[in-house]
Amino acid sequence: ARALAASGRREDAATLARELLELWSGYGSEVASFWTADLACALSLLGRGDELRPAAEKARVRTRWLDAAEAFGRGELVRAAELYREIGTAPDEAFARLHAAARAVGEGRSDESWAQLDLALVFFRRVGAEASVREAEALALR
Repeated sequence: ARALAASGRREDAATLARELLELWSGYGSEVASFWTADLACALSLLGRGDELRPAAEKARVRTRWLDAAEAFGRGELVRAAELYREIGTAPDEAFARLHAAARAVGEGRSDESWAQLDLALVFFRRVGAEASVREAEALALR
């Protein structure tokens, strides 16, 4: 769902995200792990981040993955990035920081946007994620 949402295939992404939420809720919200990062991101890109909460509230076990996904879904992007950093998932941390920077730019908070962009770019450049580097650099020009 995350890849579909990021590539503009919103309807397909929404269908998959809805199916995953239904499956997760139907199984009593078993342990939330790495996959919640992709779900939270997809829902956020679709403007539906708040839909994660009902399923997350049913989780039998709280995990840092779930905490980070919920923060992302609530729009607490810097908090999500910090939690992803603690977990050790650099791609999710960088993605959350990129989105935090975009929000900060939109709200006129340039200091915060630069701080988040710098941290995201370190990762994107290190792994050769050229599309993400271009997106971050374009954001920096705003």
